[in-house]
Amino acid sequence: MSEGKSQAAEQNAAVSETWHSISDRGAFGDHCRSLFNRFGYYGTDSNQIEKEAGYATCSIHEHFKHNRETFLAVYEAWVTSEWLAIAEEHSVGRKPEEVSRKAVELSIVFHAKWRGMRASLTARLLTTRRFRGIRGAVD
Repeated sequence: MSEGKSQAAEQNAAVSETWHSISDRGAFGDHCRSLFNRFGYYGTDSNQIEKEAGYATCSIHEHFKHNRETFLAVYEAWVTSEWLAIAEEHSVGRKPEEVSRKAVELSIVFHAKWRGMRASLTARLLTTRRFRGIRGAVD
């Protein structure tokens, strides 16, 4: 196996492990993804997630300290799933043009499906004090 393929395989394994960190939480992870995507970061609270997943009140804190951690885990799972899908297309052995076209198609599908998450991420970036200072320096 060439060095490039070995590094790609290691990266894919690390990405896959990250994806499973939220996915292994079963219904809990599914409900987190669904609620954040539908209602956004500011429209979703831990009580909603617990209720939809059938968990007792305050049990979300066994998994995550804050709503922000839950949101970031869901976001990481989304990004990871997109990259895994693109990596799978790349590993099939298609021509570079076909791989590029498929990667763009997959990105469009993922971004359309996860538009609520993307909007929430943008909102977080624009309203978080730490990021406002960075944005102001660039504007």
